[in-house]
Amino acid sequence: MTGKPLILCVDDASNVLEGRKMLLEENGFEVLTATNGREALQAFVSHPVDLVLLDYHMPQMNGDVAAAEGS
Repeated sequence: MTGKPLILCVDDASNVLEGRKMLLEENGFEVLTATNGREALQAFVSHPVDLVLLDYHMPQMNGDVAAAEGS
């Protein structure tokens, strides 16, 4: 941990995910990424994230299902 706020970004579109990651890191955040709801749940359980930015439409598990399972 770096002491920076940790954000989990979840999106199946790699260009969107990388753009968000770059923007957030440039503004002082630490960023974890996941490309689907299952990966997001694993990251959420494994790391003390401060904020989750979650895409709704994704393969394997939509954002609403991932959010419900993670809460």
